[in-house]
Amino acid sequence: MASKSKKSSRLFVGIAMPPLLAQQLVLLGGGIEGARWEPAEKLHLTLRFVGDVDGGMRAALDTALRSVRGERFSLTLRGCGHFPPRGEPRALWVGLEDSPPLRALQQSIEAALREAGFEPDTRNFAPHVTLARLRRANAKKLAGWLSSHALWDAPPFSVEAFTLFSSILGPGGSKYTPEATYPLDGPATP
Repeated sequence: MASKSKKSSRLFVGIAMPPLLAQQLVLLGGGIEGARWEPAEKLHLTLRFVGDVDGGMRAALDTALRSVRGERFSLTLRGCGHFPPRGEPRALWVGLEDSPPLRALQQSIEAALREAGFEPDTRNFAPHVTLARLRRANAKKLAGWLSSHALWDAPPFSVEAFTLFSSILGPGGSKYTPEATYPLDGPATP
């Protein structure tokens, strides 16, 4: 009799957008042919992509994330752009005002995951919230949208926790499910 293989999940660590802010971001959508705009429930800031994780490593991941300590802080979304910066754009995003507490949290998460045996993330941390996936987007409409939203910003919001999300790919794109939330326990910092 064949043994069942352990089920794996595609996981990432992020910060969910507050509902009101997510609705503001959704209202930015539209006007670009070839753009698939993200719904409010998918808007987040990725701190660390983890990848496919089986049951055994899932426990180690949870333990590592529970060990992360940090202060609560505020973030401000500001400006828009696209990835990659050169060549055909594949994603449209809103950026963030520089935040030392955010970078410290991301570095703490990265260190905890490496300590738990996860491979280091070799990509540079580029904090952003993806608004749309682009496929052969109309260049003129994209340029116009970027120009009209270049100075967009939102009021600061409080970050009091980070979340482990699972991602399941389906015919209409991926679906994100919050799996666990890890509160930040220190006092708030600007």
